[in-house]
Amino acid sequence: MPSEPIITAMLAANKGRLLAVAGAFARLIEGSWSDAGAVSSLRRLDANTSDEGVARTILEAFDAIQRESPTVNFWWKDESSVFLGCCRRLSATAGLDVPGAIIGIPEADERLAWSRQGNLYRRDDREVFESNAPKLNILERQDRPDGVTVWLRTSKVPYQSAVGGGTVGGFDSLTDAQAQAVRRRGV
Repeated sequence: MPSEPIITAMLAANKGRLLAVAGAFARLIEGSWSDAGAVSSLRRLDANTSDEGVARTILEAFDAIQRESPTVNFWWKDESSVFLGCCRRLSATAGLDVPGAIIGIPEADERLAWSRQGNLYRRDDREVFESNAPKLNILERQDRPDGVTVWLRTSKVPYQSAVGGGTVGGFDSLTDAQAQAVRRRGV
């Protein structure tokens, strides 16, 4: 069975990284989205699992969480904040028209809907990667090209593999009321 284009792009971009990415996603999901089934499927992966099997399991975990949290998006990047993989809909959220089209694009690229905050996101990625410490459930502002401001609950976890490291992350879109509640709680 031929791979879907997003899996083909993920495999090309992630030689030697996918198991480390899957482990980091398990930590991210435990810390922010609490889906025991997704965590369990990611933790069952091992060196005997093909790269395509790892990529499919990661996408299936994303899909499972998105059924419960429809505004969540997931991604992972390398140490330079270049996107190496994502859920099927992140490219559309970014303003690109093909699933997986974001793979290979740096965070601050002007084609991305959130390019105004791209340098801030890249700086945050660097901090998470260099400190080797996750940032969970942080409130972020995202200004879109159409003038709309979106509030996000974002989490990022570092990963390290034999060929390099980076960050895995996810965000939920929040309503203004939810964002105010998060601000009051200091989460």
